[in-house]
Amino acid sequence: MIPFARLDDELATLATLSEPARRRLFDYVSSQADAVSRDAAAQALGMTRSLVAFHLDRLVASGLLDAEFRRLTGRSGPGAGRPSKLYRRSAREIEVSLPEGRYRLAAGWLAEAFARDVPTDALRMLAHDHGEQLGKEARLAAGEDPSASDLLDAGVARLSQEGFAARRGDGEIRLNNCPFDAIAREHRDLVCHEMNRSLLEGFAAGLGGSLVAAFEPRLNACCMVVR
Repeated sequence: MIPFARLDDELATLATLSEPARRRLFDYVSSQADAVSRDAAAQALGMTRSLVAFHLDRLVASGLLDAEFRRLTGRSGPGAGRPSKLYRRSAREIEVSLPEGRYRLAAGWLAEAFARDVPTDALRMLAHDHGEQLGKEARLAAGEDPSASDLLDAGVARLSQEGFAARRGDGEIRLNNCPFDAIAREHRDLVCHEMNRSLLEGFAAGLGGSLVAAFEPRLNACCMVVR
């Protein structure tokens, strides 16, 4: 996997809106209760139909709008006319955070954990399971019969993909960013002691070898280290 592939994709999608006319079209379509035709958009924004069609189709290609075909007359059969191409905002959500964050992931864990009778235990379990899966993916990427060095390199790559900005140290993995930092600022005990610790302990278990996760709080960095 390429560490920043998802971020590159999100940034490329956002760049689609850098063209002013295209941004106006996106805002207009997003504000409508029903799908919008090319003619309606052109009339509303004072643009030519051909220019509107070009920009709307670019927005569809980027995943920001969905297109559908429908007869606006309400009639069917011979003489009803050709269906019109209509546009509406897609369900896709764009999330960009630098350094990369994982706030939606954390929100899902918290919501599911607090729906249970023992939310803190559930949160630890969910984070540990996710971390263990990440560790197994990293071990698979390290190849057959990997050395400790191979495991560390694969671990650095996988954790960086998750927004930890990992780097290789002397027999350890240091994490220079917390992907849950915005939450940790207000709820440090919950995020650092319960969630991050469980995630990295699961990651070390999934990665295997003799690696273990240790709690080592540092300023402006993740509270965990894997060595």
